[in-house]
Amino acid sequence: HGDYCGDWKSALDTTPQRTAPDVEPPAKRPFILHRDDIEFLAAIFQYPYLRDSAALALNMDTLPETPVTEALRAFLVSSTEQFDEALKGITNVDTRHLIAHAASEGPIPKDRAAEVISIRVTAMARDGLRREAEGLLVEVDMADKNKDWDELRRLQKRHAELVRRRDG
Repeated sequence: HGDYCGDWKSALDTTPQRTAPDVEPPAKRPFILHRDDIEFLAAIFQYPYLRDSAALALNMDTLPETPVTEALRAFLVSSTEQFDEALKGITNVDTRHLIAHAASEGPIPKDRAAEVISIRVTAMARDGLRREAEGLLVEVDMADKNKDWDELRRLQKRHAELVRRRDG
């Protein structure tokens, strides 16, 4: 009768039979050079007038810290001296590799460069607006919790403006 579950003592035993293996936290994903990144930065490097329009269109403060944005910051400076100084300040090996590849890229046709920069800058600007709008939501919540209605209205208007610019 009492034998239907096998050994009843083992059925009552609550000690874990298996333990999870010791797992190390995942290592930082290696940076992979993408052709699109190299072409974009090379176009910025090769065409100063396109570089200037990209600089005007982007709010670098809202972009995530990546090798691409770090390289872009160096490429967006206006003079050779400033560029040399910006390069000296870059310690990230991935960023240095990306800059080296972009700087050694062959000539890109002007039309292709304009297209690549336009597409990429538009995507980066939208991403920046999205990040800024998301950051504003935290402030909106705080103003709501603090019952600061004037600040809440101001922040909501600003958020709506950012979303409209991002989607427009």
